[in-house]
Amino acid sequence: MATSRFSAYTLPIDGLIIKPGFNERDPGPDLDEYLEELKTSIIEEGIKHPIKVKRLSKKDDLWPRDEKGNPLDGEYFMVTDGHCRITAARKAISEGHPIQSTPAMLEAQTAGEGDFLVTMLVGNMGRGHTPLEEARLIRRLIKYGYTRDNIARKRGKSVTWVDERLHLAAASPEVQEYVREGTVSPSTAAKAVQVHGTDQATLVLREALAQAKTEGKKKVTGREVNKKTPTPEDFELTDERTILLNLLNGMDWGKLSTPVLRKIGKLTN
Repeated sequence: MATSRFSAYTLPIDGLIIKPGFNERDPGPDLDEYLEELKTSIIEEGIKHPIKVKRLSKKDDLWPRDEKGNPLDGEYFMVTDGHCRITAARKAISEGHPIQSTPAMLEAQTAGEGDFLVTMLVGNMGRGHTPLEEARLIRRLIKYGYTRDNIARKRGKSVTWVDERLHLAAASPEVQEYVREGTVSPSTAAKAVQVHGTDQATLVLREALAQAKTEGKKKVTGREVNKKTPTPEDFELTDERTILLNLLNGMDWGKLSTPVLRKIGKLTN
């Protein structure tokens, strides 16, 4: 018979610890708006859905300490799910609203960070994760030993979807910012990384975005980025027009063979 890894409690909010960087939410206006809406709801109704926490011990780095480094007395819990609810509740408290506690589900002490990440990915009760947030969560799960198949089953998605998120996680900060601002779709960015690799995908998307803007378009489509980056073999035994087109598409001509370099020299003289 299966047993739950949770036990139900009501916990004081001042005993809850949020681990920096644990939650993958992207800061920004969208998150601020969501937290404001959540705060208003909590002021009116309190926290209705239990958060999830793990009990801390005094040896844990997250345990609060005084100025001399001595552990404080009391009970403290790390938030494993429900970060937005606690952040919004604390904002309400700072404005003078009498919110003191929250329903909570206590994680088993045997549960690890991989378990917590799975809960964040598949059990979100509030604002859904963005593709970039999902991508970072999945990449962390891979590091904890989860397979692509296992993640796909837990999320109720295909392995292809997981692979797309992993390609998105591998995109450069510049490309991820394109996705964040909406000028490149998550699927287009992921495909560009899959086809071209991280560095070349950045150049391809940057050029495609510049071209789109000159044409009065607001977004880059997948058609502009799905062509494979030329390799030195693409230049061998080909016509002059193809050589020039391939050079314009970004091939490192320094890697070409001597006969092809001579041919290019004749074309450019």
